[in-house]
Amino acid sequence: MSFMEIKYLDTFMVVAKELSFTKAAKTLGLTQAAISRQIKYLENSLGKQVLIRSPQKVMLTPDGSSLFERAMPLFQFLNQEFSDQNFGPLKIGSLQGFGENWLLKRLIKYSKKNDFPFEVTVGGENGLIEKLNRSELDLIFTTQNIQSGYLSSRKIIPEEIVIVSKESINPKKLGDYNWVTYNQDDFLFELSRAKGQHIYKMNSITSMIKMVESGVGIAALPEFFVHENSKVLKTKLRKKVGGYIYLTMPNFDVIPGHIKKLLSFL
Repeated sequence: MSFMEIKYLDTFMVVAKELSFTKAAKTLGLTQAAISRQIKYLENSLGKQVLIRSPQKVMLTPDGSSLFERAMPLFQFLNQEFSDQNFGPLKIGSLQGFGENWLLKRLIKYSKKNDFPFEVTVGGENGLIEKLNRSELDLIFTTQNIQSGYLSSRKIIPEEIVIVSKESINPKKLGDYNWVTYNQDDFLFELSRAKGQHIYKMNSITSMIKMVESGVGIAALPEFFVHENSKVLKTKLRKKVGGYIYLTMPNFDVIPGHIKKLLSFL
């Protein structure tokens, strides 16, 4: 059972005890909509309906009653286990370049001082958020600032954009070069009024850097995406573009100790 599923079970136990979303919302400090979503995620995880909702009242289904009765004597034990970090590995999701460079360095440092296991999933932003919502990940690193009743984000580092090239360039004349871009919203389109001589689109940061290393063109990337061993030059810009990398995770009442330790390395 993941950290998110324990959170959803906690929410269910309060709703089942109160038989009221309004009272449960006040107890948990969440909105009724957030509680409804958490119950739905729990039901999807279990494959069973645990509550019957109506405007007048909330009722437990037979499966819900069984879950409540079975979980009640064990719930304090589960909370203790939660605090003692006895669940499976911490499941971390990250954007590709960020995970392979900036985050990797800190995870190596973390692993040398802590024996708590972790798993890293690298993927696209929308996919990572979906996996977090489905309890397949415990925390993620993306460029989105999410603030809801059950998830919250915190700034980690700014996206400092640099021009990556094989040889020295003139940053005031970016339109004179071929461009290696990620998509139609690439930073180069924001940085230069004139478009590049030729534009190549690659939906892979690794492929973009290899294209630049081969002298095909220039690229605009967050500096933490560029590995220190890459055979490219980095030109810093006066104009500030880009946002932030955010860490998003559940709204824990008490952040588990091993997550606190991980945060201290970031």
